[in-house]
Amino acid sequence: VPHYPWLYPPQTALALVPFGALPVVVGVPALHITLLGLTIVALATAARIAGLSGPRLALALAIAVASQAFLICIRDGHPIGLVLLGATQTFAGLRQHRAVRLTIGVALASIKPHILIAFAFAAAMYMIIRDRRSLGVALAATTAVTLPGELLYPFPLGALGLAGRERAALDLSTTGALARDLGGGLTLTAAMILTALVLAALA
Repeated sequence: VPHYPWLYPPQTALALVPFGALPVVVGVPALHITLLGLTIVALATAARIAGLSGPRLALALAIAVASQAFLICIRDGHPIGLVLLGATQTFAGLRQHRAVRLTIGVALASIKPHILIAFAFAAAMYMIIRDRRSLGVALAATTAVTLPGELLYPFPLGALGLAGRERAALDLSTTGALARDLGGGLTLTAAMILTALVLAALA
């Protein structure tokens, strides 16, 4: 795809350095195994926070591991497990008023934050209205994690804009793929995301 940029924040590349330092035949399998393990941990953590147990827990985990998000992301080496783990830790940190857990959650979620737009919006609204201290912790954690990478390797926003429509034609994410299948393209994708944000704010 022409002008196709690296679509992750710079700190994501830094997190992959240990695997890139290994020989390809070792580093690639190690990356997939690590991401698979982290994703399973993230799913189990989310289920625990939701209070699932017994048959409900089994059903939820079965649906999760059979989902498009799980299968495609694990196959392609996508860090969805880290992002989900970040979301669960952020939620738990807010609920329990634990700054360390919130910091870890925000840091992990920053690996690929745009897939948590609705969650981030809802969390931000909650902190602005009810928990200003946690908002300060979250902003400090986000700055600490993202600023060094941005200073060294700025995110290519210009290139991202040029690649937007071409990327949308290839995107396999749930929202983008559904909008494309319905014939709406970028306009419908934006409308679906906006709807999700409004619902998150109302929640």
